Amino acid sequence: MIELRASIKDQAQERVVSSEEALDATFAEASAEARARGSLNIIVLTAPNRDWLSIVVGGEETVVGYNHGHGDPPYYASAGEVQTHDPVLTAYVGFKHRTEFPRRWVVPFATGKQAAREFLA
Repeated sequence: MIELRASIKDQAQERVVSSEEALDATFAEASAEARARGSLNIIVLTAPNRDWLSIVVGGEETVVGYNHGHGDPPYYASAGEVQTHDPVLTAYVGFKHRTEFPRRWVVPFATGKQAAREFLA
């Protein structure tokens, strides 16, 4: 497995994640904090090559995004079961930056967690 950097809060030190156990602990802690704050959070997992995966935490649903480290397209997002835009899923990157996702990108959190495990592997 590789070593990921997990960004959970805006302007906070990143966390090193190098095992599934550490990834699960990061999700559990970030999800608990999001629930305590009453808002979904978006955490970012960055690989050594600068590719990154974003995932919404704090609820039963998530959106997963993937971007290449070079920052150029294509950009990817999870594909949910419905094809509608509404109701949007609202979350905050690092508890700061409001982001709205169309319903068609929403998947179960367990699916997002599995995507993150594969990204780590």
